[in-house]
Amino acid sequence: MPNREELLQEIFEQDDIQMLYSNVDEFISNYEGVLEELEGYIEEISEDIFAEYTIEEFRRIALRLYDMLNILGITQDQSKVEIIERAMSEEIRDIIIEDLVNLFSKIMIDTNIVKSSSFDEDSIVFGYENVFKQRVEVRTSGNIFAERGSSNDINIYLIIDEEQVQGIITKQYGNYEINDEQGYAMPIVSDDLDINIKCVLDNLYNHFEETLSEIERFNEYLSSLIFKD
Repeated sequence: MPNREELLQEIFEQDDIQMLYSNVDEFISNYEGVLEELEGYIEEISEDIFAEYTIEEFRRIALRLYDMLNILGITQDQSKVEIIERAMSEEIRDIIIEDLVNLFSKIMIDTNIVKSSSFDEDSIVFGYENVFKQRVEVRTSGNIFAERGSSNDINIYLIIDEEQVQGIITKQYGNYEINDEQGYAMPIVSDDLDINIKCVLDNLYNHFEETLSEIERFNEYLSSLIFKD
């Protein structure tokens, strides 16, 4: 019978498991790239970039930026948004600009990523808190113990905040009996490995795509403000 390390390596080499780890690695690379870009734009936010905008243009910009700050989890004074929605003047604009610059200076960009490079039956494969304050984790839970004719299950969970989806890996260990008349071994249970994690792969991929797309939208908008033609 194979030992624990051999069984874990067998699981790790399966196509769907390799895809899981590959998707995580690709996301981390892209995520760090767009965050670095976002951090650069945030550092450029100053009173000067708003100088050339009309009162009405700035009103729309301010509402969009407050919404962006809200998505990024930055606490803000909702009363300022209500004031902007009701009226806008030079005096109010100056107050709002000062507030926005102050709020953007509080944004802390940190990847906070945990990642495993190998497969284990009870561990965190990937985990992070993204820039939108979502907590995401892919973890395994189960036990590997090879015994003829038995089976082991390893659950793979994807947890995004309070929502959870689950996949499962089932390892079946073969068994045989000796034919009394012929004296040869007859298989009675096949040796099999079943990987069923499509729901985890699909939901994690969607999360990755949505996260990157949202940050890219932020980057494009901030770039358009900073580098106005």
